[in-house]
Amino acid sequence: MPPKIDPRYRLDPSVLNEYMQYAAPSLMDFSRGQSARSVFTGGQPQAQRSVEDIMSRAQSEQLKVYHGIPIETYKEIGGDPTQSGAFHQGDDIYIRESSSLQRSLGHELGHELYSHRAGEGGAPKLSKYQELDLKLGGWLPSISKYGVRPPSVFPEVKGTTRGRGWYNERMRSGAGTGQPYNPEFADAPFNLLNQSILNQLPEEFRTKLSKIKPELDAPNLQSRTTLMDNKQDGNVGETLLNLIKQQRAGHGGTL
Repeated sequence: MPPKIDPRYRLDPSVLNEYMQYAAPSLMDFSRGQSARSVFTGGQPQAQRSVEDIMSRAQSEQLKVYHGIPIETYKEIGGDPTQSGAFHQGDDIYIRESSSLQRSLGHELGHELYSHRAGEGGAPKLSKYQELDLKLGGWLPSISKYGVRPPSVFPEVKGTTRGRGWYNERMRSGAGTGQPYNPEFADAPFNLLNQSILNQLPEEFRTKLSKIKPELDAPNLQSRTTLMDNKQDGNVGETLLNLIKQQRAGHGGTL
């Protein structure tokens, strides 16, 4: 059973469907590209579904996205804020506060196709070579662009802003779960997918996406503080009305 979460954190389905229209070509390229990673790993990758299936799931509202989720709520529904800004589970994508739609949604849509973890969700088991390379910290020769690399020689990881040492440990530990990531399906290719989708978004839609906030009914704490600061004007009702209008306009809604 999926975790219970306030439906006001749900992204408007029409926005998700519009995003999907722009994301489809990148998702298709990602699916084909990851399928070709079999030469570097212990089996043939097998996407969990087609891109057409993903689009259908979004259109039928089977696939849902929740965003702006408070940290405590994120932990309650199974997220680990020390390891992730978002996660995909079943038919739902959960994005916590301070991790934006732009930074996370494309990555998580990649999990409609593949998992990070070796032997799960379409990602192959580790080959013996990969297992040894993970243990040795990337010192075995490899021409894979996603293979493990020694931090002292290759400190940067294309597709992430974090360093190689952190990235290697994240793959070994499976982001703290104890079930290792397949390096060919770790964070980097999913982050590159996210960037590819962002590059396809029209500037107008990208701006719209950056301004979308959860559909919360009450003014936020800052709004309430502003209201109290303005109570001396003798028209608290009008001040509150204006604050709500501003808040609604900020996420594309109407009063």
